[in-house]
Amino acid sequence: MIIKNLIFFLFLLPGLIIAQLVNDDQYENLLRYYYENGIRVSEINKNILKLEYPRYGKIRYININDISNSINNVDQVNYSKYFDSTLIDLRFIDTTLYNQMYYYWQTVPLVNYLLLIGDINNNGYPEIYGLNENDQFNNPGISAYELNSMGKFIRVYSYNLETYGAKAIYDVDKDNSNELLLVRKFLDTINPGNRYISFGRDNQGNLTQRYLYFRKANDTSLATSLFFEFRPIIDSNSQQNDIHFGDWDGDNYTDQILIYPLGEPQIAFYEFSPIIQNFRRIFPYYYLNTDLYFSGFAIGDFDQDGKTEFLAGSVHGKIIAFENCGNNCYQKIWEGRIETFNAYMCAQTNDIDGNGKKEIWIGGYAFYYGKPLVRIYIFEAVGDNNYQLVYRIDLVITNFPWDTSTIQIIDVDKDGKEEILLCFDSDIIILKFNGNINHHSYLIYYYRKNTENTPYYDAKLFNLIDNDRDELLIQYEHFCKIYKPNISFGSKDEYKISDYDYKIYPAYPNPFNLQTTIKFELTKKYLVLIKIFNSLGKEITKLLEKELTPGYYEIKWEARDNYGDILPSGVYFIQFQLFDMVNYNSNTIKVMLIK
Repeated sequence: MIIKNLIFFLFLLPGLIIAQLVNDDQYENLLRYYYENGIRVSEINKNILKLEYPRYGKIRYININDISNSINNVDQVNYSKYFDSTLIDLRFIDTTLYNQMYYYWQTVPLVNYLLLIGDINNNGYPEIYGLNENDQFNNPGISAYELNSMGKFIRVYSYNLETYGAKAIYDVDKDNSNELLLVRKFLDTINPGNRYISFGRDNQGNLTQRYLYFRKANDTSLATSLFFEFRPIIDSNSQQNDIHFGDWDGDNYTDQILIYPLGEPQIAFYEFSPIIQNFRRIFPYYYLNTDLYFSGFAIGDFDQDGKTEFLAGSVHGKIIAFENCGNNCYQKIWEGRIETFNAYMCAQTNDIDGNGKKEIWIGGYAFYYGKPLVRIYIFEAVGDNNYQLVYRIDLVITNFPWDTSTIQIIDVDKDGKEEILLCFDSDIIILKFNGNINHHSYLIYYYRKNTENTPYYDAKLFNLIDNDRDELLIQYEHFCKIYKPNISFGSKDEYKISDYDYKIYPAYPNPFNLQTTIKFELTKKYLVLIKIFNSLGKEITKLLEKELTPGYYEIKWEARDNYGDILPSGVYFIQFQLFDMVNYNSNTIKVMLIK
């Protein structure tokens, strides 16, 4: 039965990916894992897979096109004059350098697709919410595990209402007490005997869900009393993704933004009404079928006009931005496209380079010449309702992130500067800023490779025991593992990948007419790759791909493309990529061609 299912699944996939799956045992194991865990996979569009996770009420759309073959998916954004980029190959990182940074503490037998942690009863002991692994097939509902005075997480409450997903903790009605949002299943009228279906389907096979808000009975209790059900779309297409709360229009009522991926796909804004004791819709944006699927939000007043903006990414790499335009008013203000797919990692940092502007992080992943590549873009606002690219990070990862791609912004080392925690199926990485004003640069602060026989689902840092550093929580399919920080381990400088063993000089002349000279110096052996890109991010030509010994080098570029044609006037970017047996380094310089 397993082999039959694998064969069926393979026929769904395009030729390039079929070859990878057939020739690589890890992908065959992945397919077996999907089958054994009841994960439903279907191809809904050319090279677009739909993954349904019955246990968690989760749907993911994955674009498995190879980005190198997609001529339409080039950067359609403006570049900052300070733009730079870097590339890190995680396959060659020595994980032993980071083994002592966190040590194992305990395992909590909870399952939740994304970690949900809080202290709703205000007793100083945090709770973790999820399905108990030993009970999930008996449908007992979500449980709350709380840290006790002995330092162990124990179950303190179960929501026996066929709940299967813990989504959010927030003070929705602004009474100074947090509510808890859980997802409840409907009865399954199509597959009532299938133990893997933890939520229902209607007669068309669509998922059916209910969103329940629970409130507290008193200040020291958990949120166990049903407050209201939020199900504004009264049909089967009720899944709500990427739920965020705030008071973005300043009227002292809680606003909500979310994404409906099914039925008529839309990004919708709601506001809580104390009169009806529920949310009412303020603004829906129906995105086109060609966009198919959006996920993630970066939220903040990035252009500093006193109005909150919201940016999300799509399965095809499209970015869309909305802005508050007054009381109960939201509008679309901008869109662009980045050279990646599955652009679901969205977040914001609070002026990490000190130039007075908050940063927008949009990250995606795709196959690039058959290899999985994560590409993260950092934007800043330039003027009103406009954004430009200031930096890009390329990560060559161990495995394609079929299940997981999450991002958390948090000050890990408590130095007043935020770090970036990224989690994929097989990799957890923390990036640390190492640049200066208007010049981004990042080093690896922490790296962990997955050694379990199950993918990572999520990773978060959270201060569980009120110490100087946060604990690391890693969600797997069947359990959550918690690791304590080793406060005595090393200093920040020990976490660098390597010191720079090269120097790149400014191109001369610049601006130039027909020809400019590129100069660089190496103090160790590198494989050097030099490419030219235009202002849209399209590769124009490759100048060099050669292993070079230590020394000083000059290369002349005559402003021609790969076909020998003379290029028009404009801005071009010269990208250096330097590889050795352990590290990848990347730098970009900007030149201007004037005729």
